[in-house]
Amino acid sequence: MARGRFVAILNSDDVYHRQRLARLLAAHEETGAACLFTAVTPIDGDGAELTDATHPWNVWVQEKIDYFLKQNDMLAGLFHGNFMLTTSNLFMTAEARKRVGLFKAYRYLHDYDFILRLAMTYPKGTRYLADEKLLFYRLHGANTISQAAITGREQDMEIVRQHILESLPGANRLTAMSAIDRLLLLSQELEETRRELAVPQGVRSAAKALAISLRRWLGKRRR
Repeated sequence: MARGRFVAILNSDDVYHRQRLARLLAAHEETGAACLFTAVTPIDGDGAELTDATHPWNVWVQEKIDYFLKQNDMLAGLFHGNFMLTTSNLFMTAEARKRVGLFKAYRYLHDYDFILRLAMTYPKGTRYLADEKLLFYRLHGANTISQAAITGREQDMEIVRQHILESLPGANRLTAMSAIDRLLLLSQELEETRRELAVPQGVRSAAKALAISLRRWLGKRRR
């Protein structure tokens, strides 16, 4: 429904810095960037800033930012992790929005898919203002060990795989797809093996003996 020259998004639980839009407009005029996003300040449910550098969220985000700054490559940085973080951080030209299209129907990671599409469409025109915290991003106390966390990671894998393949020449995609799928399978097998080896041998033996006893007992009951 937007009719202006630019599109910006603000989720209901986040807060713009008072100078955010003015600064992003100025940065667009300076660079001609099609899409810009900034550093953020995390806040809790009551609006208090989460300034503790050892907070798990801050540690995760800082590692992604450090990787991007070291590589100085937008796509490489985004494939390493979504340091844009939220749709509230999106600021783009209306022309870029029209060219890239609408959000896809991902339950949790529509923002990640969208910024990857923007960065692939405008590899030199997607800018990150790393030194300017112009968005207050609200963190809620949701339990990360939940179905949402599992679904989110599954979608993350799907999005990264899809966009990595799209970034390659067509002749290389089948080889890359086979290699990616093999790595994913090996990762699953490795995790299963580690879990199995982590179970003490005595516990496995006892469990096996119990299963045998149960089968014998059930067999007697049937007779």
